[in-house]
Amino acid sequence: MKRPAAVTILAVLHWLEAVLFALLAGMLLWFARLAADLQQYGVELPGVPPQMAEMVFRLAEPGIVAAILVVLGFFAVLFVVIGAGLWKLQNWARLITLVLMALRVVMVVAGTLLSLLLVGFDLLSLGLDLLFIVVYAWIVWYLLQPQVKRAFGAAP
Repeated sequence: MKRPAAVTILAVLHWLEAVLFALLAGMLLWFARLAADLQQYGVELPGVPPQMAEMVFRLAEPGIVAAILVVLGFFAVLFVVIGAGLWKLQNWARLITLVLMALRVVMVVAGTLLSLLLVGFDLLSLGLDLLFIVVYAWIVWYLLQPQVKRAFGAAP
């Protein structure tokens, strides 16, 4: 069966997400190197609150950077693999995407509720959260459709 266009789009979006994680890892390495240089030469950060400066200098600690890089690398590889699985219409990729999207719905709903309770009402933030909830929920709904299941070789 031919790959549905929406599945192709999801595969490409997973690959773009992998690129984003790789870029974040590169930025982290750059910031960690910058923090190490600043700390080595005793440079202070003018206009930066001491708490934030301490956080920047913490990036110079190799263990912290390594741990974050492992997590970012894991997600970059995960999204490349899931994107390839969706591209090849592998049912396991559809199932993993379903789980991840359902988790994202739960996380965004929880984050939105926490934000409303702790920060207060912000129309832009609420609108973006609702947009993400709708998109993630639509992806879950779409991947559960009988014709999509058939495309992946799963029983409807």
